[in-house]
Amino acid sequence: MDLSVYPHAESFAREVGIPAGNLIRAFEIEREYRGRILREEDPAARRMLYSEVCSKVHPLYRVTRSRKDEIAAKLPVVKLFRRELTGRSILDLGCGTGAFLLCAAGWVKPKRLLGIDIDPDKIGPEDKIINYRRMNLTDFSLEESFDVVFSDNVMEHIAPADLPGHLKSIWNALNDGGRLIVIMPNRLFGPSDVTRVIDRSCTNRIPAAGMHLFESTYSEMIPLLARAGFAEFETVIQIPGLTCHLPRIRISPRVYLEIENNDGLLNLMYRFRFRGKCRFKFMVILLCRKSTPGRDIN
Repeated sequence: MDLSVYPHAESFAREVGIPAGNLIRAFEIEREYRGRILREEDPAARRMLYSEVCSKVHPLYRVTRSRKDEIAAKLPVVKLFRRELTGRSILDLGCGTGAFLLCAAGWVKPKRLLGIDIDPDKIGPEDKIINYRRMNLTDFSLEESFDVVFSDNVMEHIAPADLPGHLKSIWNALNDGGRLIVIMPNRLFGPSDVTRVIDRSCTNRIPAAGMHLFESTYSEMIPLLARAGFAEFETVIQIPGLTCHLPRIRISPRVYLEIENNDGLLNLMYRFRFRGKCRFKFMVILLCRKSTPGRDIN
């Protein structure tokens, strides 16, 4: 293994608790599949490729944690959106182990909870309010609808060609006036996927080359979601170490739009680093409502 090709593999491994060799192998697999997915014109073939790459890389990323620790890790985000989640029916996209759903079940008194994933692994037990379904996320259809669709670090894994179907599926899954909550990496502070074995500075020096097929920005996501039939955009105040302690504050995304479009300010932010990483990075976090039927976003 030539670590000179992957100069940040060891430091990234220490950060995430996964062996450097696993991260390097995952990067090589994801880089290959990224090219294949982005070149593939047939949606059905793309869905097969998504499933294939997940089956190959998920075992490499596996970190042994107790179910209690997995649920506890989701508590900050549940608390952050407690106001929007309490008493609601919730659809969790990319539910994985079901840790978010189990945490929400204990904290926000939901009406019902459904998690969908291409390959839910070690999911928790179903009960009278929690259910799980295995299905693709790019173009899904459900018989029931929900008050909230929760998308936590999912949308960046969707190829641009599949985004129209993905957003239409979300729109269809929401009740009238229902809320969509999106959390995803901001491309301006990337790469945020396993490409961090090459560069983990979070300064947009190189683009994501793994399975983050669509790292985006506020400037891109708001118009995209508006065209897909969403409105009333809000976000949260992002302060390192404090964001999840400000659960009741919602603000206009304008401040983040202004930062994104100010090269001088971005370059100044990139200069402030801690252990090699940009200290003042922020994610794309958007809350919006189902509004008019979506238009073509291709």
